[in-house]
Amino acid sequence: MDRLTSVSLAGNSLVSPSGFDTLRQLTDLDLSDKALEGATLGVNSALESLDLSGNPDLVATGFLGPLTNLKELRFAGNTGMARLDLTRNVALEILDIAGAGGLVTLDFSNNTALKQLVMGDSVLPTALLFGDLVGLTHLSINDAPLLTADLSANPNLTDLRLPGTTLKQIDVSAQSGLLILDLSRNQLTSVNVGSNPALSVLNLSTNGLSSIELSANPALATLDLANNFIETIDLSANTAPVTLDLSNNLLTAIDLAD
Repeated sequence: MDRLTSVSLAGNSLVSPSGFDTLRQLTDLDLSDKALEGATLGVNSALESLDLSGNPDLVATGFLGPLTNLKELRFAGNTGMARLDLTRNVALEILDIAGAGGLVTLDFSNNTALKQLVMGDSVLPTALLFGDLVGLTHLSINDAPLLTADLSANPNLTDLRLPGTTLKQIDVSAQSGLLILDLSRNQLTSVNVGSNPALSVLNLSTNGLSSIELSANPALATLDLANNFIETIDLSANTAPVTLDLSNNLLTAIDLAD
Protein backbone atom coordinates (compact mmCIF):
# COMPACT_ATOMS: atom_id res chain seq x y z
CA MET A 1 0.00 0.00 0.00
CA ASP A 2 2.94 2.34 0.49
CA ARG A 3 3.17 2.70 -3.31
CA LEU A 4 -0.21 4.41 -3.62
CA THR A 5 0.03 7.83 -5.24
CA SER A 6 -3.69 8.72 -5.49
CA VAL A 7 -6.55 7.86 -3.11
CA SER A 8 -10.22 8.91 -3.24
CA LEU A 9 -12.54 8.19 -0.31
CA ALA A 10 -15.13 10.80 -1.24
CA GLY A 11 -18.70 10.24 -0.15
CA ASN A 12 -18.00 7.78 2.67
CA SER A 13 -18.71 8.18 6.39
CA LEU A 14 -15.21 8.26 7.83
CA VAL A 15 -14.45 10.09 11.05
CA SER A 16 -10.83 10.94 11.89
CA PRO A 17 -9.23 8.57 9.36
CA SER A 18 -5.66 7.52 10.04
CA GLY A 19 -2.90 5.54 8.40
CA PHE A 20 -2.01 8.06 5.73
CA ASP A 21 1.37 8.44 7.40
CA THR A 22 2.38 5.11 5.82
CA LEU A 23 1.61 6.29 2.29
CA ARG A 24 4.86 8.13 1.70
CA GLN A 25 4.33 8.45 -2.08
CA LEU A 26 0.78 9.76 -1.83
CA THR A 27 0.37 12.95 -3.91
CA ASP A 28 -3.42 13.13 -4.44
CA LEU A 29 -5.97 12.63 -1.64
CA ASP A 30 -9.74 13.16 -1.80
CA LEU A 31 -11.59 13.07 1.54
CA SER A 32 -14.53 15.23 0.49
CA ASP A 33 -18.19 14.90 1.49
CA LYS A 34 -17.81 13.32 4.92
CA ALA A 35 -18.12 14.34 8.54
CA LEU A 36 -14.42 14.61 9.27
CA GLU A 37 -13.29 15.94 12.62
CA GLY A 38 -9.57 15.46 12.10
CA ALA A 39 -6.96 13.57 10.12
CA THR A 40 -3.34 12.56 10.45
CA LEU A 41 -1.80 13.91 7.27
CA GLY A 42 1.15 15.97 8.43
CA VAL A 43 3.85 13.43 7.55
CA ASN A 44 2.68 13.14 3.94
CA SER A 45 5.14 15.73 2.74
CA ALA A 46 4.75 14.56 -0.87
CA LEU A 47 1.03 15.45 -0.95
CA GLU A 48 0.25 17.90 -3.77
CA SER A 49 -3.56 17.81 -3.99
CA LEU A 50 -5.97 17.60 -1.04
CA ASP A 51 -9.77 17.82 -1.17
CA LEU A 52 -11.50 18.20 2.20
CA SER A 53 -14.56 20.05 0.91
CA GLY A 54 -18.02 19.23 2.23
CA ASN A 55 -16.91 18.49 5.79
CA PRO A 56 -18.87 20.96 7.95
CA ASP A 57 -17.61 19.43 11.20
CA LEU A 58 -13.95 19.82 10.31
CA VAL A 59 -12.51 22.45 12.65
CA ALA A 60 -8.85 21.67 13.35
CA THR A 61 -6.54 22.23 10.38
CA GLY A 62 -3.13 22.17 12.07
CA PHE A 63 -2.12 19.15 10.00
CA LEU A 64 -1.83 21.42 6.95
CA GLY A 65 1.38 23.07 8.15
CA PRO A 66 3.85 20.31 7.22
CA LEU A 67 2.30 19.91 3.75
CA THR A 68 4.82 22.25 2.16
CA ASN A 69 4.49 20.67 -1.31
CA LEU A 70 0.72 21.13 -1.44
CA LYS A 71 -0.34 22.78 -4.72
CA GLU A 72 -4.12 22.31 -4.65
CA LEU A 73 -6.37 22.62 -1.58
CA ARG A 74 -10.17 22.47 -1.55
CA PHE A 75 -12.12 23.39 1.60
CA ALA A 76 -15.43 24.41 0.04
CA GLY A 77 -18.47 24.11 2.28
CA ASN A 78 -16.60 23.64 5.55
CA THR A 79 -18.72 25.96 7.66
CA GLY A 80 -17.15 25.06 10.99
CA MET A 81 -13.79 26.71 10.40
CA ALA A 82 -12.88 30.00 12.08
CA ARG A 83 -9.21 30.05 11.12
CA LEU A 84 -7.20 28.68 8.22
CA ASP A 85 -3.43 29.00 8.55
CA LEU A 86 -1.70 28.62 5.18
CA THR A 87 1.53 30.42 6.02
CA ARG A 88 3.66 27.29 5.53
CA ASN A 89 1.90 26.13 2.35
CA VAL A 90 3.99 28.31 0.09
CA ALA A 91 3.60 26.05 -2.98
CA LEU A 92 -0.19 26.48 -3.16
CA GLU A 93 -1.43 27.27 -6.67
CA ILE A 94 -5.16 26.46 -6.35
CA LEU A 95 -7.31 27.26 -3.29
CA ASP A 96 -11.08 26.79 -3.03
CA ILE A 97 -12.70 27.94 0.22
CA ALA A 98 -16.14 28.86 -1.14
CA GLY A 99 -18.81 28.45 1.51
CA ALA A 100 -16.26 28.12 4.30
CA GLY A 101 -18.21 30.41 6.60
CA GLY A 102 -16.90 31.63 9.92
CA LEU A 103 -13.40 32.55 8.79
CA VAL A 104 -12.34 35.60 10.77
CA THR A 105 -8.96 36.19 9.14
CA LEU A 106 -7.38 35.20 5.84
CA ASP A 107 -3.70 35.80 5.23
CA PHE A 108 -2.34 35.09 1.74
CA SER A 109 0.94 36.96 2.17
CA ASN A 110 3.03 33.76 2.05
CA ASN A 111 1.07 32.18 -0.79
CA THR A 112 2.63 34.10 -3.64
CA ALA A 113 2.43 31.06 -5.97
CA LEU A 114 -1.41 31.18 -5.96
CA LYS A 115 -2.92 31.21 -9.44
CA GLN A 116 -6.56 30.29 -8.75
CA LEU A 117 -8.54 31.49 -5.74
CA VAL A 118 -12.23 30.66 -5.21
CA MET A 119 -14.17 32.20 -2.30
CA GLY A 120 -17.66 33.33 -1.37
CA ASP A 121 -21.10 32.03 -0.39
CA SER A 122 -20.29 33.14 3.14
CA VAL A 123 -19.35 36.15 5.24
CA LEU A 124 -15.77 37.06 4.45
CA PRO A 125 -13.33 39.14 6.50
CA THR A 126 -13.94 42.84 5.94
CA ALA A 127 -10.47 43.36 4.51
CA LEU A 128 -9.12 41.06 1.81
CA LEU A 129 -5.67 41.87 0.48
CA PHE A 130 -4.48 40.38 -2.80
CA GLY A 131 -1.42 42.56 -3.27
CA ASP A 132 1.04 39.71 -2.74
CA LEU A 133 -0.65 37.47 -5.32
CA VAL A 134 1.01 38.87 -8.42
CA GLY A 135 0.73 35.56 -10.29
CA LEU A 136 -3.04 35.22 -9.70
CA THR A 137 -4.84 34.35 -12.96
CA HIS A 138 -8.26 33.29 -11.66
CA LEU A 139 -10.21 35.02 -8.87
CA SER A 140 -13.76 34.06 -8.02
CA ILE A 141 -15.74 35.51 -5.10
CA ASN A 142 -19.47 34.79 -5.20
CA ASP A 143 -22.28 36.20 -3.08
CA ALA A 144 -20.21 37.69 -0.31
CA PRO A 145 -20.06 41.42 0.59
CA LEU A 146 -16.84 43.16 -0.38
CA LEU A 147 -16.06 46.64 0.86
CA THR A 148 -13.35 47.14 -1.76
CA ALA A 149 -11.72 45.18 -4.57
CA ASP A 150 -8.26 46.62 -5.23
CA LEU A 151 -6.75 44.52 -8.02
CA SER A 152 -4.05 46.93 -9.14
CA ALA A 153 -1.33 44.48 -8.04
CA ASN A 154 -2.86 41.54 -9.96
CA PRO A 155 -2.11 42.30 -13.63
CA ASN A 156 -2.08 38.63 -14.69
CA LEU A 157 -5.78 38.00 -14.03
CA THR A 158 -7.49 36.41 -17.03
CA ASP A 159 -10.65 35.21 -15.26
CA LEU A 160 -12.36 37.53 -12.74
CA ARG A 161 -15.74 36.68 -11.24
CA LEU A 162 -17.25 38.83 -8.48
CA PRO A 163 -21.03 38.34 -8.77
CA GLY A 164 -23.26 39.36 -5.88
CA THR A 165 -20.51 41.13 -3.93
CA THR A 166 -22.29 44.54 -3.53
CA LEU A 167 -19.54 46.32 -5.45
CA LYS A 168 -20.24 49.95 -6.38
CA GLN A 169 -17.06 50.50 -8.35
CA ILE A 170 -14.12 48.54 -9.74
CA ASP A 171 -11.00 49.24 -11.78
CA VAL A 172 -9.83 46.52 -14.19
CA SER A 173 -7.48 48.69 -16.23
CA ALA A 174 -4.43 46.76 -14.97
CA GLN A 175 -5.77 43.46 -16.34
CA SER A 176 -5.03 43.91 -20.04
CA GLY A 177 -5.19 40.14 -20.69
CA LEU A 178 -8.60 39.64 -19.07
CA LEU A 179 -10.70 37.06 -20.93
CA ILE A 180 -13.68 36.55 -18.60
CA LEU A 181 -15.31 39.23 -16.44
CA ASP A 182 -18.41 38.57 -14.34
CA LEU A 183 -19.61 41.50 -12.23
CA SER A 184 -23.28 40.58 -12.25
CA ARG A 185 -25.69 41.32 -9.40
CA ASN A 186 -23.79 44.28 -8.00
CA GLN A 187 -24.44 48.00 -7.58
CA LEU A 188 -22.31 49.29 -10.43
CA THR A 189 -23.39 52.37 -12.35
CA SER A 190 -20.37 52.41 -14.68
CA VAL A 191 -17.71 49.94 -15.83
CA ASN A 192 -14.71 50.74 -18.02
CA VAL A 193 -13.44 47.79 -20.09
CA GLY A 194 -11.46 49.91 -22.53
CA SER A 195 -8.18 48.37 -21.34
CA ASN A 196 -9.35 44.78 -21.87
CA PRO A 197 -9.15 44.12 -25.63
CA ALA A 198 -9.02 40.31 -25.27
CA LEU A 199 -12.29 40.14 -23.31
CA SER A 200 -14.48 37.33 -24.68
CA VAL A 201 -17.08 36.89 -21.89
CA LEU A 202 -18.65 39.89 -20.16
CA ASN A 203 -21.50 39.62 -17.65
CA LEU A 204 -22.73 42.90 -16.18
CA SER A 205 -26.33 41.86 -15.68
CA THR A 206 -28.43 43.16 -12.79
CA ASN A 207 -26.56 46.37 -12.06
CA GLY A 208 -27.40 50.06 -12.44
CA LEU A 209 -25.76 50.72 -15.81
CA SER A 210 -27.25 53.29 -18.15
CA SER A 211 -24.55 52.88 -20.83
CA ILE A 212 -21.51 50.79 -21.71
CA GLU A 213 -18.66 51.45 -24.16
CA LEU A 214 -17.54 48.30 -25.99
CA SER A 215 -15.62 49.64 -28.99
CA ALA A 216 -12.31 48.37 -27.56
CA ASN A 217 -13.61 44.80 -27.13
CA PRO A 218 -13.83 43.24 -30.60
CA ALA A 219 -13.36 39.67 -29.29
CA LEU A 220 -16.58 39.57 -27.24
CA ALA A 221 -18.36 36.25 -27.76
CA THR A 222 -20.76 36.37 -24.80
CA LEU A 223 -22.35 39.59 -23.58
CA ASP A 224 -24.95 39.76 -20.81
CA LEU A 225 -26.33 43.20 -19.93
CA ALA A 226 -29.77 42.10 -18.79
CA ASN A 227 -31.60 43.96 -16.00
CA ASN A 228 -29.94 47.34 -16.29
CA PHE A 229 -31.09 50.81 -17.43
CA ILE A 230 -29.36 50.93 -20.82
CA GLU A 231 -31.13 53.12 -23.39
CA THR A 232 -28.72 52.84 -26.32
CA ILE A 233 -25.82 50.58 -27.23
CA ASP A 234 -23.38 50.46 -30.13
CA LEU A 235 -21.94 47.05 -31.07
CA SER A 236 -20.73 48.03 -34.53
CA ALA A 237 -17.07 47.56 -33.57
CA ASN A 238 -17.65 44.05 -32.24
CA THR A 239 -17.79 40.77 -34.09
CA ALA A 240 -21.24 39.26 -33.60
CA PRO A 241 -21.44 37.79 -30.07
CA VAL A 242 -22.40 34.13 -29.84
CA THR A 243 -24.70 35.01 -26.92
CA LEU A 244 -26.29 38.42 -26.41
CA ASP A 245 -28.74 39.25 -23.62
CA LEU A 246 -30.12 42.78 -23.38
CA SER A 247 -33.45 41.88 -21.80
CA ASN A 248 -35.14 44.17 -19.26
CA ASN A 249 -33.40 47.41 -20.20
CA LEU A 250 -34.63 50.75 -21.55
CA LEU A 251 -33.32 50.33 -25.11
CA THR A 252 -34.54 52.70 -27.77
CA ALA A 253 -31.75 52.03 -30.32
CA ILE A 254 -29.19 49.34 -31.08
CA ASP A 255 -26.58 48.99 -33.84
CA LEU A 256 -25.59 45.39 -34.64
CA ALA A 257 -23.89 46.15 -37.94
CA ASP A 258 -20.50 44.60 -38.72
